[in-house]
Amino acid sequence: MKVVLVLLIALILSLNILIWNEFIVYSSFIAVLLIILFKDFLYEKIINASLLLNPYYFFTIFFILYFSVGCVNLSTYRGVMNAGTVLSIIMAYIAFIGGAKLGSWIKVKRNPVHLDRKRLKTGTIFLLLCSMAAAAYVTLKYGVIILHPSERFYVPTTLIYFVLLAIIPPLVYFTYAQFNEIKITRMAALSYMALPFCIIATSGYRGHLMIMLLTVGIVAYLLSRGPGRVKMFVYLIVALLILSAGFYIRRDISTRLMQTEDLFARYDFNKKYLAVGSLHFASRETIGLYQKIVEIVPSKIDYGQGKLFFSDFMTILPGKQMSGGVLIYQITTGQDESAFGLTPSALGGLYFDFGYMGIFIGFGVMGILASYFYKKYQVNQDVPSIANLSFVYVILMHYIHRGILAPYYLFLFVIMNILLFFSRSREEIRETKVIT
Repeated sequence: MKVVLVLLIALILSLNILIWNEFIVYSSFIAVLLIILFKDFLYEKIINASLLLNPYYFFTIFFILYFSVGCVNLSTYRGVMNAGTVLSIIMAYIAFIGGAKLGSWIKVKRNPVHLDRKRLKTGTIFLLLCSMAAAAYVTLKYGVIILHPSERFYVPTTLIYFVLLAIIPPLVYFTYAQFNEIKITRMAALSYMALPFCIIATSGYRGHLMIMLLTVGIVAYLLSRGPGRVKMFVYLIVALLILSAGFYIRRDISTRLMQTEDLFARYDFNKKYLAVGSLHFASRETIGLYQKIVEIVPSKIDYGQGKLFFSDFMTILPGKQMSGGVLIYQITTGQDESAFGLTPSALGGLYFDFGYMGIFIGFGVMGILASYFYKKYQVNQDVPSIANLSFVYVILMHYIHRGILAPYYLFLFVIMNILLFFSRSREEIRETKVIT
């Protein structure tokens, strides 16, 4: 009976997206679906357990929240979403889940790692100092970029990567502290949360702040229980709402972006949906760009053959290379403007380079990665496996939104694991040498 109800709700939701375009209908059925599916085990399976971090559940929820809010026509921004786009999203989801299934078959050896607190603290402080120095240089030379977003395109890419080192200390420190049940003092909260937040804000990208908050949020979910986990959810939602407000603030203080009131009026956005406005426009932007890319490629230009996928890696080489975001802006608008960049989502990015097969294979590979790191966490359940799982999940979500592979994904992953490697306890290092 439940299966029939779920299929019926899925059908009605699809019709709503394609025909009725009523968010009230959509949200009402989502609420009914949640009640039907979770009324018996919501608390036990999600609040008291860590079932939500299973890639099947976690990314199903992400796909529903991210893509549906963009597909539902709450505004006329980027036109009307068509049936082909909805089918592409469904194909991407199926590929991701299929990849997750393949990833679950990979064998993982049990090898839990114990860390030394002093070594870990020394390493995190060193990274904070490096990122603080880079942030100070960026601010002195380019100004407060978060107040003038267009300036971020003129900051050298490698300099931004040093600023982003501040993402690692909060993730690693809070993972270690919660895993070992160490009380987090006010000084630690200021040093490992407030300070990194301010440092990362100097990059001018809200997405970087989201990465920091979400990685710490996932760790808090995994390592907390019961009332503590409920409280964590509340804090995280409040933090994300505050950060989402930056979408409106940035527009209203910018001299180059459309003001919030003008944006709502021009694209017929109803203010009663203000709470999901920033997510709607962000998702709508990427999905709309995907539709535009499908229209242009390959009818007007040939497939990129990996040009977009590796474009941001070229920007760290000597000389001046065009970033992926600027390339998408020029292709979709026909304007030669280097001060703007667009995010095509993984749908648009993979289609631009490799067509529909690229979408299917790309999302399948992401599913394999998610499942592999989840399995490593299940087998070892140590600080490195938890930190890596959180980081990989957040980076996969960020890439699905951004659609252009960023070198700092790999850079931060490597630096974090180098820190974790050198933070191993001396007893464990001695044991490893004896075994070797």
